Amino acid sequence: MLEIDKFTRTLGLYNLAQSSFAAMSPEAQAYFQAYADGVNTWLCAHADRLPPEFMLLHDTPEPWKPA
Repeated sequence: MLEIDKFTRTLGLYNLAQSSFAAMSPEAQAYFQAYADGVNTWLCAHADRLPPEFMLLHDTPEPWKPA
């Protein structure tokens, strides 16, 4: 996975997502923020029922951001 991470960072995908989000209308940004908020609410409410890979890796998902 390290090679994939390096590759996506080299492409600058997250920076592109951030600039795309910043260029959206306030209404579109609100939709993306609401979606991320919903995912984060679900993650908090179901922290004890996450997919097994999180338990196996002793990890938790990061909070979602609209970008």
